[in-house]
Amino acid sequence: MISVMNARWLLLFALTLVACAPAGLAMDGSTAFDSAASRDGAIDSSPDAALFDANGVDPRAAPALAVIVETCGATYCHHGSGATAASRDLSEQHVRETLALRSLQVPRLRLVEPGRPDDSYLVHKLLGTMSTLAECRADAMACGTRMPSPTQPLDAQQIAVVRQWIADGAPGL
Repeated sequence: MISVMNARWLLLFALTLVACAPAGLAMDGSTAFDSAASRDGAIDSSPDAALFDANGVDPRAAPALAVIVETCGATYCHHGSGATAASRDLSEQHVRETLALRSLQVPRLRLVEPGRPDDSYLVHKLLGTMSTLAECRADAMACGTRMPSPTQPLDAQQIAVVRQWIADGAPGL
């Protein structure tokens, strides 16, 4: 059952797709990462699971990468040529290589530090906890705001999916 909030997000996402239709997203809103996750979001992370699906995506990474691509990489903020100079391209085509990079704002941190979500700059951006970092306390403007938007942050379940993927070692990155 879809909640009212999820229905609003779904409608907003669908309208964005129709208006922008960025490369890498099907008109139904699916990505290559969606095919690697089961309908209920569960994934087979056993050692016997296939390392990659037909789209070249590690099935253990699919749910987290889908959250990141659909909420960050499908918009002008973090999509291809529409990404600002200070941001990173999180579109489907570049999300894995981008997440392995160091933060531009806090270079001592990688965007994703496999096995260490609390040391991953992406998690700080999703939670809005940049002020806990010395570099951001010194210059709050340099680190920007919570993402994807201070007024429309990811819900707790979406953040939990990303945090767990990082805690599990960020397989497929």
